[in-house]
Amino acid sequence: VVQAALIRESSNRVLKVQQKTISMLQSEISEHQHDVARVEARHERERVNLSTQLRDSESRCKHQLVEYLRVQKKLDSVSLKSEKDKREFEDKISELKVLNEEKEEGMRMMMIGFDEEREKMDDR
Repeated sequence: VVQAALIRESSNRVLKVQQKTISMLQSEISEHQHDVARVEARHERERVNLSTQLRDSESRCKHQLVEYLRVQKKLDSVSLKSEKDKREFEDKISELKVLNEEKEEGMRMMMIGFDEEREKMDDR
């Protein structure tokens, strides 16, 4: 009878320790779930922000391309009075080309980053 009481008492202590451990693990799991939800929300905000920046950048690039084409057409159609004027127009065209190339590279890099971020989110 005494031995059965000791076994019961020991079993109760083990059970209480297991219950505390389970409770701690459940709490930790809950914290991790909240952390994951916060990270996912932040990633979604960043994705929306990058998407908006990409649309804005595309719009600016299109506008710059129109400007480039307008300047190019003007350069092609207008007979320039001096070599200096011609060089200024060519410099402007070169600047617009460089800006356009930089914007396109920036857009490509944003898309690569966006794709990588999406892959990371999909992996989770």
